Amino acid sequence: MVATTTYTVWVTPTRDGWSMKVESGGSATCRHLGEVEDIARERIVFYTGIPPERILLNVKRT
Repeated sequence: MVATTTYTVWVTPTRDGWSMKVESGGSATCRHLGEVEDIARERIVFYTGIPPERILLNVKRT
């Protein structure tokens, strides 16, 4: 069993796509809601160094 950490990602619709606030990963934007998890995971890996397979995401629409 691999230990995991859950991070919250808040997404807000914008005129051009989605604005994202990533817990421990700053903020980002994307065009499609389907891109949120990949982008959030990449940012968390970059900022924390945690391997992507140990990251769980809780995406909340605001």
